[in-house]
Amino acid sequence: MTHNPHRRIIASAVITAISAALLAGCGSTSSSSGGSEASTAASFTFMVGPGATSPLLQLEEQAKAAGVFSTANWNVSQIASAASGAELASALAGGSADIALQVPNAAFGLMAQGQCLQFLTANNAVVSSLISLPDLPLTHQGEAYPASALDLKGKTVGVVSLGGSQESITNLVLADAGLKPSDVTYVAVGAPQQAALALQNKQVDILYMTPPADVVLGAGNYQTVVDLAGTPDAPGQGAVQSLYATTCEYAEAHPDVIQTFCRGAQEIRDWALDPASKEALMTDMKSALGFTDAQAQETYDRYMTKIWPASVAITPEVWAQQQLWYGKEPPPYDTSVNAGCQQSVAAAGSAPTSATGAQG
Repeated sequence: MTHNPHRRIIASAVITAISAALLAGCGSTSSSSGGSEASTAASFTFMVGPGATSPLLQLEEQAKAAGVFSTANWNVSQIASAASGAELASALAGGSADIALQVPNAAFGLMAQGQCLQFLTANNAVVSSLISLPDLPLTHQGEAYPASALDLKGKTVGVVSLGGSQESITNLVLADAGLKPSDVTYVAVGAPQQAALALQNKQVDILYMTPPADVVLGAGNYQTVVDLAGTPDAPGQGAVQSLYATTCEYAEAHPDVIQTFCRGAQEIRDWALDPASKEALMTDMKSALGFTDAQAQETYDRYMTKIWPASVAITPEVWAQQQLWYGKEPPPYDTSVNAGCQQSVAAAGSAPTSATGAQG
């Protein structure tokens, strides 16, 4: 059996942005795609997906509290939250958001219907496994992947939201084991902390586990059904699962906002991965997730650098990974990925400089 080497999941987010820098020159496209930094803060509202207060899903709330928005020239008055990829895609299509976190199923489906989108930066990467409570009988426990996935048949499987990346990955797992999506029943259980409670309360038989659900449950309170994270050729592991995007119209009309957003996104990632930010992020985990010091420490040490790649650039490799979630070839890279944004990311200091894509 062969597998595509990269696969990953996701979460969702929306940002409505109106740049004060552009109000003085609305409609002007004189800024170069990788040009000089805007001197005036870009003002926008931001919508993220479930679990916005957890630094394992999104970093914007934490960065704003730490003052990174100010240094990045982001003037964000509100960070709103969407419940699903469909809601995020609708926000872009309907004009209620200027920039939104997108999952491929919803965003590429929107593009197939004629909506022109430009993709800006990459969000988090997939680290996951399928787990259950210890008392669930397993016939294939301990068998190598994909035989272990045969225990999924006939079970209810908890995912963060229906129709998203977690469901896409699980469907690939089922296919590897010779099963069909109809062999399981998917149940939306929300972000990891709520998902852990759903499993504890036996609302589902099996949970698609993303961090820190395992830490919430605690060692000995769950068993691994399918060890995806520990299987190199398992679907999705290490692949980027969600991307920030805007409409083509907005990218063309507001290049300065796009540049400021993309530089800022890299600055936020650099801040989050700086060891000096560890205490702040652990404090956020304790606040958002009700963690003890030990739980926050375990979560940070185990997952932070696995979930967040060093660069937010959408490279051709990252773009190719999106086929895992979409189920077919994604739209063309060079017309879908904003090249000006990739140049701005590179200028922020951590991204590859060779990325090419649609000019913005």
